[in-house]
Amino acid sequence: MALIAAITRKAFTNEALLDRLDRELIADRDRIDRQRSEDRKADGDRLDRIETDIRSMRDMLFDAFQRGRSD
Repeated sequence: MALIAAITRKAFTNEALLDRLDRELIADRDRIDRQRSEDRKADGDRLDRIETDIRSMRDMLFDAFQRGRSD
């Protein structure tokens, strides 16, 4: 009887441990997903700024070229 109780107790302990590990895994996945989302937004914002800078530089060079040709 003591052996059965020990086995049952061990099984419940292992199940509780697995449940806790599952909760921690879910929490880590959620945290990582949030971080990736923030990183994608930051990358998108950075790309927008780079594209804006490229367009501004292109327009400035085009205007300088046009002025140079009309002189």
